[in-house]
Amino acid sequence: MQFTGTWVITSLMLFASFGLLLWDVDKYQFIFTTTGFLKNNHEVKLPEASRIWQISGLILFILSVAYTLIDRIITQGHLVLFFVIFIAILITVITTLFMEFKYKKANTRN
Repeated sequence: MQFTGTWVITSLMLFASFGLLLWDVDKYQFIFTTTGFLKNNHEVKLPEASRIWQISGLILFILSVAYTLIDRIITQGHLVLFFVIFIAILITVITTLFMEFKYKKANTRN
């Protein structure tokens, strides 16, 4: 393919990885301290995993795998398949956001 920009792309990816590591440095700084993990564990506040988002993530994973497998099998209708999967993804995300909003709203009243 005669592409000579690989070093640029890999350098930018490395820079982005370091940026993401620095973004969450407070969550893994216990690795580099001498006091140990158990003493610093109370300082790390991670959000709890919501069952709604776990199910949504599973649905999105299944949709992406299905799209990849079906796209390799069919010979025509790639654009139609793309839009069907895209609409399914939008419906999944919008439904999940709505359910999360409804759940939080119901819990704030109590």
